[in-house]
Amino acid sequence: METITATILATVLITVAVIGLGAGIWAIVSLKRRVSKLEILGSGFQDQLNGVFREFELVGRNHDEKIKDVRNDMNREFENIHNRIDRDAVELEKQLDKRFDNVYRKLPKINAEPTAQMVLND
Repeated sequence: METITATILATVLITVAVIGLGAGIWAIVSLKRRVSKLEILGSGFQDQLNGVFREFELVGRNHDEKIKDVRNDMNREFENIHNRIDRDAVELEKQLDKRFDNVYRKLPKINAEPTAQMVLND
């Protein structure tokens, strides 16, 4: 009887061990499949992340170019305004010179008229 009980017990233990080993192998294969799927997703994610970094680099380069363009435009506009102010100042000086010349030419006439009127009044 002891041999039968030992045989049954050994058979049950071997069966449980085989089922446990099979379940362990199945779990390992399942995990391996999940890991390979995650690796595929991870590589796809890495590609997308690299694409985003490339876009940031392009935007950074384009932004630098835009800043340079804006700076050049501002410098050109500043030079244009400065040149316009210089031209206006020269034109104003010409107009003032003409007015002072007119006043200088008319000054003797203006000074002579009151003297003549004063002589006539006396």
